[in-house]
Amino acid sequence: MIGTFEFNKASLRDPDSLTDYLEAFGDTHQQIERAINMLLRTPEDSAQVHALFRSLHTLKSNAAMCQLDFMVSFLHPLEDLVGSVRVAHIGFTPQIAELILLCVDRARLAVDVAETGQPLTSLTLEPIATALREISKLDSAQVAARLPGVVALFSGGALKPAGDMVSMPPLSVTPIAGGAAEHPQKADLELFKRLALMTERRSVYWEERTNRILALALETNHVAGNRIDPVQLEAAVYTHDVGMAFLSEAIWSKTGKFTDLELREMRTHPVIGSEILRRMQGWQPAAEMVLQHHERPDGHGYPFALKAGQICACAGLLAVIDAFEAMTHERGDRYHKKSIVRTISEINACEGQFGREWIEPFNKVIRRMLAQ
Repeated sequence: MIGTFEFNKASLRDPDSLTDYLEAFGDTHQQIERAINMLLRTPEDSAQVHALFRSLHTLKSNAAMCQLDFMVSFLHPLEDLVGSVRVAHIGFTPQIAELILLCVDRARLAVDVAETGQPLTSLTLEPIATALREISKLDSAQVAARLPGVVALFSGGALKPAGDMVSMPPLSVTPIAGGAAEHPQKADLELFKRLALMTERRSVYWEERTNRILALALETNHVAGNRIDPVQLEAAVYTHDVGMAFLSEAIWSKTGKFTDLELREMRTHPVIGSEILRRMQGWQPAAEMVLQHHERPDGHGYPFALKAGQICACAGLLAVIDAFEAMTHERGDRYHKKSIVRTISEINACEGQFGREWIEPFNKVIRRMLAQ
């Protein structure tokens, strides 16, 4: 007998139903985000509360039709929570909005994981659902007091209370390119940086992206005890997406889902960036990082679908930072950016996507950012 929050893909009468549910999920997810954005401006807008409730009910009903019992069990208490807002038992607040979005993110992740046939145990669906059932019966003041603890369930404690954040010592890691100090490889790094900045100009969504990724990558590596040569890491940051500049304009201007052909073209960009580095003396470690930074431990990455053990540890750091940047900043293929809390919660839950050895040092750097 399969437990409420367990799932066996082989038990489905229609194996395609999971894929169908995922395809419909994206549109409903956007409707939920749109309703929440409107409610953040006008919390008393009953029409938007009803729209939010209907969208969540649609997700649950579709899950029931597709035999996704784990999804029904997870979404039902969330629907009850929004129902409490709908009848004005509790007020709509930014904190409630964040919790709803965290739950919908986790639901989407659960379906993604289920489709790959992996277990759902690491997603903490049952504790979250239990907490939702409990707070949906409380009043607004009680809910506000309980929310931090509920949010902590999503990140596995990665986002700790502010008092703990302040104890994180400040870091200062200076890149070589653009700095005053001389270095034997400075000229190469200056060239790589210029290539990165030129690549940024191809998209309105990439402004200052290189500097943000560089700071997070160097500091996370520092917290981890410099597992990677910082010079090689700096080169990899500058060049990991330079290959995008060689792709067609259709890739850059795309605002919707990629076609299969466009997806294949987009997935060549790590190879292009890596080959640039391989043709220059002394940058082989950086070339390997660039080539593998979209590979995943579960084997669902690209360009070669490598698995854990085949992927260099250095590429894992770049994968975490790159994902954080993509989720927390505007992009043409998404309705709006995610908050840091939602992003960290998702990264910590994506067990098959990121190397676990980089998650805790990255969490420490983010806690310091939030404290500041």
